Amino acid sequence: LDRDWAPIGGLSGSPLDGGPAPGDLMYVIYTSGSTGRPKGVMIEHVNTIVLLSEFQKISKSMDGVEGLALCPYSFDVSIWEFFINLCYGNTLHILEDNYALAPKALFNYILEKRIYQAYLPPTILNDIADILCEKDWPLELRRLLVGVMPIENRIIQRFYDKIPNIDIINGYGPTEATVCATFFPFQKNTFSNHNVPIGKPLSNTWVYILDGRGRLCPVGVPGELHIGGAGLSRGYLNLPD
Repeated sequence: LDRDWAPIGGLSGSPLDGGPAPGDLMYVIYTSGSTGRPKGVMIEHVNTIVLLSEFQKISKSMDGVEGLALCPYSFDVSIWEFFINLCYGNTLHILEDNYALAPKALFNYILEKRIYQAYLPPTILNDIADILCEKDWPLELRRLLVGVMPIENRIIQRFYDKIPNIDIINGYGPTEATVCATFFPFQKNTFSNHNVPIGKPLSNTWVYILDGRGRLCPVGVPGELHIGGAGLSRGYLNLPD
């Protein structure tokens, strides 16, 4: 900005030419390679906007708060961490990876920096809950995203017991569906001996449970989850088939 200030200052407030359109490519992120060959998933701007706007709609929203980025940028949840803060006027705290292995240090950071919203990996949720239950901590934490793998309901209930006005959202979805295809807003312990449900599809997203022939399964019958709609990625990089 300093180097280019002269031409920037002479723009006289006119709109910039071009800029990204909703269907333009935003990023490419590689899957874990469960088939033996990692594939680059192409995500468009509109896909990410669906994720962010839906999260804003179903949980407490405040501008100018403190948010946390704990995940490495090669993990798709980092997209939520970055832009749920940067797109809504919040301060983003980018932490080193070792905080994910040090629950006490992470908890102290959340406490001292008055972190309002964060994603906490399932591997440390119980450890953070243990610290939280030690005493009445004056936490500012009010928006919590969890997910990626099954989470026991009792663990999330511990957070809710200590911070009754917190919004805890369990998100589910593959990388190909832009981080999350479904959200479940946790409210109270109604599934005590089960995992937290994955919830319902985001707006303009469709989720079907189908059998091996592509037919809808009746309620209670196992099948495969099929996802479609505005959160679905463009496809795989250089793999149109």
